[in-house]
Amino acid sequence: MEPPRPVRIPRRSRSAAGSASGPSAEARENVGGRQRATRWFAVFLLGLGVLYAFFIALEASSAGGLTGSPLAVGLFTILALAFVVWGWSITLRRAPRRVGVGSEEIAVEERRGHVRRFRIGPTLETTVLQRYPPSPFSPAATELVRVGPADGYRRVYLVERGMFESPPPGA
Repeated sequence: MEPPRPVRIPRRSRSAAGSASGPSAEARENVGGRQRATRWFAVFLLGLGVLYAFFIALEASSAGGLTGSPLAVGLFTILALAFVVWGWSITLRRAPRRVGVGSEEIAVEERRGHVRRFRIGPTLETTVLQRYPPSPFSPAATELVRVGPADGYRRVYLVERGMFESPPPGA
């Protein structure tokens, strides 16, 4: 009996729009949603940085200074990092790169290149949770939209207004 030989399994490309793994060629870039998410995350980081600096300065001015309680500095840092991850998850993670709405499915290319597909059918729900007008955070009107099957796991996306609407007839 021969020893088993290694088998190479090709991986699908994640990045190209219109490829077998990406959204269709009609996919729209989510410029407004990504701008809004990036700018709000920057404001969040700025505020968190100011608070972190304030608490470190407060700790440094206490009896014993920073060397008197290194545990406090460690806890401030861990807490700040946890808030950064949380802030990323509610801002940048929700803003996909592009969205393609076809006749049979909706393809969403998420922030890190992963394509999530939602089959269009009677169980698919797209609900607008919040509408945002144009502002300094995004020159385009944006929406917070929940997408997914009514009986399954649903995702929330920050996109430009109308990106999850049905394609025009004949498209």
